[in-house]
Amino acid sequence: MTDSLKFVFMEVGPFNKPYQKCSSFEEKFLFYMKNLPTFAERPDTHQDQYFEELLQTAEYLAMDMETQAMYEKRLKEMRDIQNVENYFRRVTLAEGRAEGETIGEASMLKKVKLAIALLKDGASIDDVCAKTGLSPEDIAELH
Repeated sequence: MTDSLKFVFMEVGPFNKPYQKCSSFEEKFLFYMKNLPTFAERPDTHQDQYFEELLQTAEYLAMDMETQAMYEKRLKEMRDIQNVENYFRRVTLAEGRAEGETIGEASMLKKVKLAIALLKDGASIDDVCAKTGLSPEDIAELH
């Protein structure tokens, strides 16, 4: 296992730029590495997702083992809740589609029955189209 570990030590002492003057990724990275231990609270200067993840990791690593365990437990609970919500969303969406299709089929059946009755009473295809909302092609298939 130790064959795959690599330690990199770097000195950032002479880097003294304020964040607002950091223009490149490297300068921002050096700013965070130098100032991370001194942040009393999370700075508002980070706009990059990479630095957001860096700060989250630093906050996690600063926790004691018991706090990390509670954090992991709470994170698992939140993910479980999210997964259950997503599952129910998918299931209810599928049920809603199936119900909508059933309602649509029932509505279409009513239209067809009405069209047949109108045709039997001698109504014109244009009148049947107007009263049922069916297309002339649909009505021609009923003949």
